[in-house]
Amino acid sequence: MRTPLIPLISAALLSLPATAQEAPPTDSAPATAQTSVELLLQRLEEQEQRIRVLERKLELAAEAQTAATASTPVVAASTRGFNFRSPDSANSIRLRLPYIEPLNLLQIELMKRHRAGEADERIGEGIQLTINAIATALRNSG
Repeated sequence: MRTPLIPLISAALLSLPATAQEAPPTDSAPATAQTSVELLLQRLEEQEQRIRVLERKLELAAEAQTAATASTPVVAASTRGFNFRSPDSANSIRLRLPYIEPLNLLQIELMKRHRAGEADERIGEGIQLTINAIATALRNSG
């Protein structure tokens, strides 16, 4: 964080004696020096405000860049093929949803039959297979 310059400079300018100014020794010299100091302080305040605005704009730009990086999916090529990754894994799961959803529906049907009392061993085996298939698909998606 920067140290504000206005208090430091204004204290230095106000502590200058009127004789240190390069004005001729007339009655209007102290008034001119005071006006000059006030104008300098005003310009300094304006510049300080501009700096604060620019610093805030930089902060906002950095925050926006961080947010964009955190949510931008990445496509990477490797020797095994193309890989699609997203920081939150939502895109990856969304891509696999068309393949997982039929497994979910099959699992629901098998569970209904099992709870209804059907005594076919293929139902239990099918339930275990769908559980493993869904778990594998989700594990691979992040």
